[in-house]
Amino acid sequence: MGVPYFTKEEISDAQALIQDRYAKGSWIVGREARTHHLTNKIKEQFGTGATILEIGSGSGKTLSFFIFQCFKNIKGVDIDNYLLDKSLTSHLLLADLNNDDFPAVDKSQDVVLAFEIFEHLENPFRIEREMARVLKSGGLLILSMPYGHTLWDKIKFFVSGNLINYHPKNNHITFLTKDIFEKVFNRDFELEETFFDHGWIPFLRPRRWNKYLPAHPLWSLKVCYVMKRK
Repeated sequence: MGVPYFTKEEISDAQALIQDRYAKGSWIVGREARTHHLTNKIKEQFGTGATILEIGSGSGKTLSFFIFQCFKNIKGVDIDNYLLDKSLTSHLLLADLNNDDFPAVDKSQDVVLAFEIFEHLENPFRIEREMARVLKSGGLLILSMPYGHTLWDKIKFFVSGNLINYHPKNNHITFLTKDIFEKVFNRDFELEETFFDHGWIPFLRPRRWNKYLPAHPLWSLKVCYVMKRK
């Protein structure tokens, strides 16, 4: 079901578990392998020499994919080295994202990638400020997370006061309502694009059929926002 909500000390002792859990990588990378939508957007705006900082690199699947797409100035940040391919270690910077500043100087990055990390962090307001700090004016923030506003989430919240992707067996701890999300991010960013993962119906069997459902905010559990730094 996921990785429990560990303390900083427990994270150090659970490296194998965390590495195994995040071996699959982000749904964004799978989508990009088919469409190249985001990588083409970055190439058109900044070229392959774009400075890119990935927050929460996990297994390194995103790092590996972007390097394969000829982006050489990409660095990943995580609290420990969970890379499956240790040859990528030169692209990894270590930092506690809950407490440390991002390891980048002000206005130095063309792109910040944050795929499925925002919901794991304890202070979303500080994280937004750090994203804004390191991005150049006109730079891109590409942020994906659980959506939490589907029909199924609304039903579950009405019945139990909880959301589908936030439960005791995973370490998702941060969720912003639509209005709070806009207040936090609209100060520093302009929303350019929103897209969703495939649909999901909880009672559909077999479950693998869900991947054939079209993306739609009514039933897609994951969302990606593309925002431009003001």
